[in-house]
Amino acid sequence: MTSQPSTSQDLVASFYTLSGAPNGDPARHAFIDRLHAAKAAGWAGIGLAALDYQSMLQSHQPDELLAMTADADLPVAEIEFLPFDLARADGQPSEQELVLYGMADLFGSRQLNATLGGTCSEEDEPQAARCLAAVADAAADHGLVVALEFMPFAAVKTINQALRIVERADRSNAGVLVDAYHFFRGGSSLDALRAAGPELIAGVQLDDAPADAPEDLLSETRTSRLLPGEGGLDLVGMLRAIATTGADVPIGVELLSTKLQALDIDDLARRTYQSTAAVCAASSLDTSSRS
Repeated sequence: MTSQPSTSQDLVASFYTLSGAPNGDPARHAFIDRLHAAKAAGWAGIGLAALDYQSMLQSHQPDELLAMTADADLPVAEIEFLPFDLARADGQPSEQELVLYGMADLFGSRQLNATLGGTCSEEDEPQAARCLAAVADAAADHGLVVALEFMPFAAVKTINQALRIVERADRSNAGVLVDAYHFFRGGSSLDALRAAGPELIAGVQLDDAPADAPEDLLSETRTSRLLPGEGGLDLVGMLRAIATTGADVPIGVELLSTKLQALDIDDLARRTYQSTAAVCAASSLDTSSRS
């Protein structure tokens, strides 16, 4: 099995970055083509969604998919997506959760991206923390770190709320996933990020967008994200704030873009890696050893 990304110098192409398909759809590009394109471009790993994995199982055996990662010498470092609700603390893993654990066992993945569904008021946060703890305990048996993603249109909307839930959950394999789009569009502050303990941050996802937000955030986030460095978000400031905390986690890149989906897979992998590496260099994070 190929080695997993483990530090902030490792760049991971999250699932939608190289899928070539819209949000909610299996990938347009073949798995083996994504792996080889990512490897050639310099990525340290790729992400895989449960919906795409289940689609591929219609024509491939799990061992065949694992052999493809070995052939490309590139791991599936990040798996997604796990929605859970406020009943998870007292219940059993969902079918989706079990599928993701099977993926982790097969590929040796490190990071499981998750989010809380429904609503979450401040009074709900203790229960949300118990649910996150239950997921983290189950995920630990599969070698996974659970990365809780906050989004301005989801139950957990800001980094402040996500940090409170993670801290209360008190699990060494649970932390916050800091996605640049959701961070800036949801009004989270760099000061709040700088103040976070390093153990509370599980992962980072880079993407960009215009400085001015549209009214329809959901449409923008699903179809119009920009390559890192091509928008108006302060990605350099965000990366420097994370570095200030002392957190040392892989940097994922999640691009959902109708325009980028149309590109050739090799061109897409190369352009995305180069733009991301340039942003990391501007923030003084060295990725040159990975290219």
